[in-house]
Amino acid sequence: MESGIEAYEARDLTVSLKKVPEDVLAVLKYHDQEWNFENGTVTVKDGALFTGTRMYTIYLENRATGEKESYYLKLQKKPTRLTKYSFLPVGTGNVEYTEIFQGQLEGTFFQLDAGGKETGEIGFTPLITDYNVYLSGAIEAVTFDKYSVATAASSYAMRLKVNGEILYESEYSTNWAGFVAQAEEELPISLKEGINNISLEIFD
Repeated sequence: MESGIEAYEARDLTVSLKKVPEDVLAVLKYHDQEWNFENGTVTVKDGALFTGTRMYTIYLENRATGEKESYYLKLQKKPTRLTKYSFLPVGTGNVEYTEIFQGQLEGTFFQLDAGGKETGEIGFTPLITDYNVYLSGAIEAVTFDKYSVATAASSYAMRLKVNGEILYESEYSTNWAGFVAQAEEELPISLKEGINNISLEIFD
């Protein structure tokens, strides 16, 4: 599963300073972490994976005179991401998750890094957009539980894509329960044999 939105796929934070003299040391700091600017640019790995407010400090020091200056960089991200998420299994009869994959019950969310590799961490978190979910052949389709998903925002537009094709797109701002009700004709999501790519996009 992936976000499908390039802006939401960004995990790293890049900060640039223009026209920094060569004799000035520039450092970006967040709590006890520090990053040195190289050629006026610094990149913080996974620095974009947060919601709410984050305050960085930029320190400048003239190597020749020892003169120091500091500036604050305040970042805010509106928390529109899902805070809970799961698939419900659909199949012939009363279907439940029973098989074990990689030591975990099928339907478990395996977190992926920016390169699409599993990190070893499991479970859904609003700061991770991409996951692997393993299902047995008994699971013919999956659907959403309108009562098991929550978001930090109260209203937004949504788009559901399956294997690259748009399955449903809300025409106006809604909430999760409204989205599931509106997309009812397209649910459950039928699964083909092999790998299926399910992308759920959220727009302010």
